[in-house]
Amino acid sequence: MTEKYHHIIFNASPSRNPDYKIEQDENYRSLFNQYRPSEILVFTTQTIANVHPGLLSCASDYDIEPQVHEVEDLPPPPNWTKEELATKPHRILSDMIDGFNQSGL
Repeated sequence: MTEKYHHIIFNASPSRNPDYKIEQDENYRSLFNQYRPSEILVFTTQTIANVHPGLLSCASDYDIEPQVHEVEDLPPPPNWTKEELATKPHRILSDMIDGFNQSGL
């Protein structure tokens, strides 16, 4: 029996450098070859709207459609108060927990 794994991945933008893009794709391929996915949950932000194409390609090799959950962006707007900035990590973590709970993993 082959073990299968649930992957929780933070989305990345594809590199504009072709050599690094190939390395990114190979990293997904290597990860999934070593730890065969049964489910994939991808956390992304509004600034990275699309799931990395290398991740999608490798996931399709295993007939898996990744679940995508949007979390709050990291960089705060320039006019935030100290209180709003202090709660940002908690909001991002809360978004991630909500996405995990909704994924059913």
